[in-house]
Amino acid sequence: FRATDTNGLEITKTYTLTGADDPGRGYLVKLDLGFRYTGESGNYAAERYFVYNGAAAPLFPGEASHNVGFDYMRKGKDKFRAVTYFKKESRAKWGEECERLLWTSAVNQFFTVNICAETESEGELPVWASRFPVELTGYAPEASEGLYAVHGAIGIPGFTLNPGEARNFKFEIYAGPKHYPTLRGLDRDRDEVMGFDRIPLLGWMAEPFSKLLSSLMNWLHSMLGNFGWAIVLITVIIRLVIWPLHIKSQRTMKRMALLQPKMQELRDKYKDNPQRMNQEMMALYRDYGANPMSGCFPVLLQMPIFFGFFSMLRSASELRHEPWLAWVKDLSMPDTVFHILGFPVNILPLLMAVTMVLQMKMTPSTGDKMQRRIFMIMPLIFLVFCYNFASALALYWTAQNIISMGQTWLLRNQQEVKLVKRERPARTAPSRKGGGASFGAPPQKKAPKRPQKRTGGGSAKRK
Repeated sequence: FRATDTNGLEITKTYTLTGADDPGRGYLVKLDLGFRYTGESGNYAAERYFVYNGAAAPLFPGEASHNVGFDYMRKGKDKFRAVTYFKKESRAKWGEECERLLWTSAVNQFFTVNICAETESEGELPVWASRFPVELTGYAPEASEGLYAVHGAIGIPGFTLNPGEARNFKFEIYAGPKHYPTLRGLDRDRDEVMGFDRIPLLGWMAEPFSKLLSSLMNWLHSMLGNFGWAIVLITVIIRLVIWPLHIKSQRTMKRMALLQPKMQELRDKYKDNPQRMNQEMMALYRDYGANPMSGCFPVLLQMPIFFGFFSMLRSASELRHEPWLAWVKDLSMPDTVFHILGFPVNILPLLMAVTMVLQMKMTPSTGDKMQRRIFMIMPLIFLVFCYNFASALALYWTAQNIISMGQTWLLRNQQEVKLVKRERPARTAPSRKGGGASFGAPPQKKAPKRPQKRTGGGSAKRK
């Protein structure tokens, strides 16, 4: 495509399509952007030129606003601006000068338009982005109230052309799904568009698990042909990996349950002296080899995996419109079967909460009443947290609850845990200068003092 403006600047855009066998799997387009000054005298100074990035809009009325936004890579790290960032009037026409600018992206939950320069900019280059109201097709007009799309552009370095002189810039445009295996095959960190690290506070922990789980899920899908069963098999693999830790945790929790009477005695005995009670509790744990935190280790270990799953599933385009069982039509959406007075009834989150309660019933109870009440509230917290998320996330947590219940049942048939008090090693007093006696040794008599002799004169009279 070629056009010439009134100042004699000829602009040529050459697009080259790629095939399904290329790294972009057919979603990659190469752009050669050429400038040539056709004037016969003087020169042409080109400044503040941009390549338009296109726009990204929500896919459905309920899509979270933090999924739609503008992403750009500068200084070797990507920066994401959600569509809500442009809500303030001062940011309505947002722009920024970026060092080492490499690419920009307009993204929503499952798709992106990414424009990547052939080389990083040496100096500062501008980017701009803004939002605009959008009306979704296929929905009633009122369903689009309050919805916005985002669009933006990537800047081009300034240059000056003499008559007949030309300048070219090369870009790659990825316009396709946020599919991690595909984006990982592209260079220049374009897989950062997935946004695995965008969970507040915990993104650094979720990102490595998200990448691993996405690769594993797609590999298992290539063998099983169903993403739902791939998620179930991932759950089985995770539970087998942490099986030794689960065994140790269950034994410690049984030991803690047997210690409850002794712990209650200490609470009653030292109820007026909390500091002494804590000291005696710690001594009790040491004597019987119990660790009150060991029962939490499997749960704590699964939390990064859970957040990794959550971060991966919210942008995994391969799950879109993928069914599992009869009522699960789309693993990327809640598995709503019907509504009661406008409230959606989602089966998998309800099964998740029920299996969490049953799992806690099978687990030996430890801790005081307040701790046990907090643990009983956990199913309700997870139910509220996961109720309207992707059904794939509830499927993972439900499957791991069922497998954990089976593992707990198997451990019940093993040898019962017995309380065995450990013998404390004899303590010795810290050594003193010249040696010291150990505890329990008879006291030694002190040697009599030697009389001191006075030398150098006697008493003197004061003048």
